[in-house]
Amino acid sequence: MALQTLPVFTACMSRRRGGAKSLVLLIVLGIAAWLFVPGLGPDLDAQPRAAPDYATAVARVDSMRAAEARAPLIPEAGSLAWLHGAMTDTAVVLFQGYTVVPAPYEVVARGYFERGCNVWAPMLPFHGQRDRMTRDLSRLRPRVLRAYADDAVDIAAGLGRHVVVLGISGGGALATWSAMARNEVDAAVVISPVLLPRGVPAWAGRPIARAFQVLPDRYAWWNPQTREREPRLGYPRYSYRGVGSLLMLGLWADARASDPNHHVPDRVVLVVNEADPFIDGRYNRARFTRLFGPVLRVVTVPASARLAHDLVTPDGANRERIGLAYAYLSRAVGFALPDPRGWRPHPVR
Repeated sequence: MALQTLPVFTACMSRRRGGAKSLVLLIVLGIAAWLFVPGLGPDLDAQPRAAPDYATAVARVDSMRAAEARAPLIPEAGSLAWLHGAMTDTAVVLFQGYTVVPAPYEVVARGYFERGCNVWAPMLPFHGQRDRMTRDLSRLRPRVLRAYADDAVDIAAGLGRHVVVLGISGGGALATWSAMARNEVDAAVVISPVLLPRGVPAWAGRPIARAFQVLPDRYAWWNPQTREREPRLGYPRYSYRGVGSLLMLGLWADARASDPNHHVPDRVVLVVNEADPFIDGRYNRARFTRLFGPVLRVVTVPASARLAHDLVTPDGANRERIGLAYAYLSRAVGFALPDPRGWRPHPVR
């Protein structure tokens, strides 16, 4: 009797194994689609709430700075505003870099302010804390970044009749998103944006960015030799999940480029630093050509200039050659920036 039923049992087990293999295959295909297929990430479309006037914009600035004053931040941390007391023709948003604070933008901000612009440099969420080893960077998700950039442009819309966004590194990714997502943005200056880390093939950018959103987060030292001693005004470590979240902004912009009606500012400047050890400048140039076409101007910092990634911070890695770095930044913004030598960050609170 048992021998008679064995073929039936074997057939059932074979069908079960076949079903299990099919289920595994479907799961693998689903994961592959989620990792690689455009349009399956979080909704990062703009959700604008533009300030209708100058008074409303200033009230939002004051509210944000009051909340920061109650937080455990280092003295130099916090959002910064250089305002003329009334709406100006142009308002400039300065998006800070990842893991630092807005203070290094003081020289750039002064340059814009002296040309009659209102300037707003909002601090990234979870940045500037006294605990330099904080793990709050793991909370920097794509939608948090989208909300932060939306709010920055909302405020700028009440500070000026025209809006310019400028950002470096992670702030460059935010400026890229803003230039594509917000109709209020008339011009963008994007410096070494985090769109693809150097050494990562273009096809791997999307799966890496998405994988960082679901895998357990890891932290790495910016400088493994000095560790927590650098940078002085930022965190010595970065979160893989935070980097992935910044990459997601660029992937959203890339997907949006296929829409023939996507917003294109009047002017876009991309700064490519050929010696940058972190950023794939060739990829950025190709990506921006696709996104912005004829309105794009590229400022190239040749490898012979020997300038490190952070072109903005006066006392950072480029401190010995900061005058040269600011010469290239002046080309990008279209006017001579103030001399950055001798800069010291002022306590915000």
